[in-house]
Order: sequence, then C-alpha cells, then structure tokens
Amino acid sequence: MRRHVAVTAVVALLVVACNGENRPISPTGNPGVLPPNDGKQPLQGALSDPVGAITADNFRGAIHNIASWNGGNIADRCTDAPVCGLGFSKVPVSIEPAFDAANANFVNVGTNGTILLRLKNLGSRKTGSFGMYHLEPGKTYYVVVSSSTEGKANWEIVPFEETQTEKPSRGRDTGSFNDCHHDPAKKSEAAFYTCRGSEEHGADTLAGSKKAAMADFWMIGAIVHLAEFQFFLDQAPGWVSCAFGCCTLEMS
Repeated sequence: MRRHVAVTAVVALLVVACNGENRPISPTGNPGVLPPNDGKQPLQGALSDPVGAITADNFRGAIHNIASWNGGNIADRCTDAPVCGLGFSKVPVSIEPAFDAANANFVNVGTNGTILLRLKNLGSRKTGSFGMYHLEPGKTYYVVVSSSTEGKANWEIVPFEETQTEKPSRGRDTGSFNDCHHDPAKKSEAAFYTCRGSEEHGADTLAGSKKAAMADFWMIGAIVHLAEFQFFLDQAPGWVSCAFGCCTLEMS
C-alpha cells in the first residue's frame, strides 16, 4: 500500500512540474472586432508562396499585415533536459494568435499557408523532450497552417526574425491541425491546452492545468496501471481559436 502511494505521488509531482499553467499576456494594441469571413476569404497572414519558396520580405509583409496578436498566453514548457519537471528544466514560452485566427478553417488557410500563431522561447535553454516543440532560446517562430490534399490542414513551425534577410526555412516540427468540434469562436485566443482541457470548454485536464495535475493520487495511481507512463509527461499541444471553436497542433 505504501509503495502504491509513493509511486502515485511521484507521478503526480512529475505532472505538476512538467505541465505549466497558462498565464495571459497583457493585451497590446487595439484587438478590435473579429472581421467577418465566409470561410473562403484569405486571412490576414496569408502567404504569397509556400514556406521554402517565399522571400523574407514577403514573409515579413504577411506578418505586418496581421492587425494584432492579442489573446495569447505564456506557459512553462519542458526543455531538452533528460528529466522534465526540475526547476532548471522549464522555460516560459509565449503563444499568441493572429488577429483573425478564429476565422481559420481547412480551406481558407490556403495551399501556400497562413500565419496563425507566434511562438517565442523566453527562456535561456531550448525546449524539447516532453516539451513537444523544439524552440531555441530567445528565438521567434511562426506557425504556418496550410490546406492538405485530404481536405484537412497541416501546420509547421517556422523560425523567423524581424531583421532576417534570408528566406524562411521549413521548421523541424510539423503535424496536423485538429478540429476540437466546439462552438464557433467569437475572438482569437491561443494557449497550451488539449481540446478537453481548454478553459472555454469545460474542466481543465492533466495536460492543461496545475489544479488538475493535483488530482487525487489514488485516481492517478489507477490510471497509471491502465495507460502508458508517457501520457502523464507529455505536455499539452498548442491550442488556438478557429472556425471550429478551437484547433490543436498535434505532432506528426
């Protein structure tokens, strides 16, 4: 019995340590009202050419065309340290939505892609391991979402700095843009959540909240015997408002 309590306590502590709580970023600029979109019109961050072919100037132009980045959050993400959860192995990462990200669907992001999110590693060590996305310290990244031939959409994280002169290169991390099947969003928001864990749509989950991570040790212990241990250490994916309520950035 004592051994069971000890094991579940360790698991719970790792969950708390590895999954950071989302903290809102203070609004900058005038968020305005979400512009209407019939689901077919290009969004503000639409690219003239796909990543790999677009020039630095044109990519920068798409960034500047985005009216604001209000609605973002900061969360602590795991670094590439071997063990996630120790104090030195977490860094703050910001995630911010493009002004009209809430209008994004699998069609209007286009085959060239659309910039929907901005990510910044605000720490001094790169993320990785259970942190899911690989972000260098002090660097800025943009999430480009594009239509796929299967009628869905995919995303990629593209590193790009404002003063950059070389064309943006394809990022290391890619995956599928998954519909959460929620009510249509009324404003653009972004955080690190699972679909079930979003604040706007019900109770927080282990992947999205410090409170949930402190769930009853006995419950966690029971689940440990039924699921892979890795589940508890995985951090929540990027989450953003979209035409389907919200969408998540699942890794390939």
